[in-house]
Amino acid sequence: MVSAKNIKGVRESFHELSVEYEEKDLELYEVICENPGLSIQDYEKLTGWNYENIQKAIERLEAADLVRTKAGKLMLTYPVDWKELYTLSKP
Repeated sequence: MVSAKNIKGVRESFHELSVEYEEKDLELYEVICENPGLSIQDYEKLTGWNYENIQKAIERLEAADLVRTKAGKLMLTYPVDWKELYTLSKP
């Protein structure tokens, strides 16, 4: 589960990269962390959100370097490993 401390770090990532976000992006990030490697359709089922809202949230999370997508038959979304996040945040 994503802790309040981690959510604070997520907000800081958006801010540092000047990426606009919505609070729902943080909710989806938590779902992605708890259920990595799923498709947008799977996240639709888990959240009850529509495809377009999930797709836009994933785009913002990618812009903040918090998730990565892997294309194949379906586009699958994974949280960025904490070690990679740490490396990205170092000057």
